[in-house]
Amino acid sequence: MNENMNYIGKGPNGYYEVLNMIVETARDLQLQGIVNKKIGKMPVIIHDLEYS
Repeated sequence: MNENMNYIGKGPNGYYEVLNMIVETARDLQLQGIVNKKIGKMPVIIHDLEYS
């Protein structure tokens, strides 16, 4: 996305980029200890309906 929050990524609907943002956000939350502080030690599992 650009500075105006307009989609500029690859693919027809930006799935790849959105998935990568979700993965990075989940990783950051775990590394910063936010997940552990809020809900305890727990893995974060991300998948779609096709289990890519």
